[in-house]
Amino acid sequence: MPSEETIIRPLDEGELVWLETSRSYAVALGNRYLRSSASEFSAAELDTIYSGWCRDSATDLPNLQIVYQGLAAAFGDAFARRLDLTWVSMTDSFGKEVSLHRVNANLDGGYTILSPFSMVGKRVRSGQPFFEELFDALVENEEARMKA
Repeated sequence: MPSEETIIRPLDEGELVWLETSRSYAVALGNRYLRSSASEFSAAELDTIYSGWCRDSATDLPNLQIVYQGLAAAFGDAFARRLDLTWVSMTDSFGKEVSLHRVNANLDGGYTILSPFSMVGKRVRSGQPFFEELFDALVENEEARMKA
């Protein structure tokens, strides 16, 4: 649950543009590594894209920032679809981040906040697929929490 110091607000115009740009990176990565023109990806597809990028030895390899932003946005969109979350701007004692949010009515005013950009940023240099395993664990946890 966010502390009293946590501020959650709708994305502003600049953040919306940044998120859409990040999504366009995901589409470009999907085109390259899945040979797909899809604009939405499952966590398993994100693992395939990421693994493809890690193995890619081409000279025109997308840089780490593009991969991080694109895959994080697509990862967040997968959570948003599955868990009915909304993109927001969250500011807390650690700083400001584009995150996902939902008020959980059955948890007495509790919140769900996920920060896919942080999740991906902490793992993207590992060289090991992580999207599907992390997605499944967080969804299972959140769904169990909602049933409690």
